[in-house]
Amino acid sequence: MNSLKRAFDPDLEPSEEELTVCSMTVPSREELWAATLSAPGAAWEYSKAAIPTLEDIRDIDLPSWGDLLALWNAAVTGVQDGWDGSVERSRELYRWLTE
Repeated sequence: MNSLKRAFDPDLEPSEEELTVCSMTVPSREELWAATLSAPGAAWEYSKAAIPTLEDIRDIDLPSWGDLLALWNAAVTGVQDGWDGSVERSRELYRWLTE
């Protein structure tokens, strides 16, 4: 909602009391530190649960080197084609202007 408000008023800066994400209040820095200091074990377990494990990371399907190379080559070809097209259009414009 704050983003929508800022779309209509770019100078609007939300106050600390108004910080929300998906209608849920975001805790302040002080609240986070107080919770961490009062129960460091709980903070550790909560943080540990939010981070993927090594097994989770190993299960991620990554593209093969061949697929990455094909993607790279396609990107390079696209850039070259765009550059070549721009150069040719510039030449056409120059010829048109100097006729």
